[in-house]
Amino acid sequence: MSITPDTRVDLDRFWSTIEASGEIGKGRPGGLSRLTLGDADRDMRDLFRSWCEEAGLTVEVDAAGNIFGRRDGSDNDLPPILIGSHLDTQINGGRFDGIAGVLAGLEVIRCLNDAGHVTKRPIVVVDWTNEEGARFSPPMVASGCFVGKYDIDWVHDLIGDDGARFGDELERIGYNGERVCKAGEIDAYFELHIEQGPILDAEKRQVGIVTGGYPVRGMRASFKGQTSHTG
Repeated sequence: MSITPDTRVDLDRFWSTIEASGEIGKGRPGGLSRLTLGDADRDMRDLFRSWCEEAGLTVEVDAAGNIFGRRDGSDNDLPPILIGSHLDTQINGGRFDGIAGVLAGLEVIRCLNDAGHVTKRPIVVVDWTNEEGARFSPPMVASGCFVGKYDIDWVHDLIGDDGARFGDELERIGYNGERVCKAGEIDAYFELHIEQGPILDAEKRQVGIVTGGYPVRGMRASFKGQTSHTG
């Protein structure tokens, strides 16, 4: 078999993967509470890793806990294509945000395997650690470290709302990887997301292409002084 214009992913298989994820870290009805580096996050990581290995991917974990499942191409000297998102959620999160992006990348790999098709470039499915930032602030620290925004020691020293240290929790759940948290050369990055689902549904559109982002800026401020009433 080979990839043709009529080749399609297995939507039933993709949905069953989403459903299996939805059983880990259940929160509100229909939702999830799978905070970064907690036990539920560990269980989901373990399941995702097993799925990657079953699909024949070489799995690596970096020092920030990011998980990479690599499928070799016919020319592995070429920079890879990355597909992914995150598997952690807000404390009162949904079952699809981020998660669909990671598992869609996995389904692409499974589809290529079914077709017996070897791509020219390697393809890497990625799960980024702490994209939501619900337990450790700020969000996107591991992907930020990956692109050189943050130092890995700074990431490891982050303290969560529950008093836990990021690096200690990585060790506890077994995801303080040996791979250096650094991007290297990348050809392209794709991320399927479901953020604007209701808008697309209302407009009867199946897919939306992002053409811009809403710029935000976060700050950490500390104030020092003394109590002196009006004086």
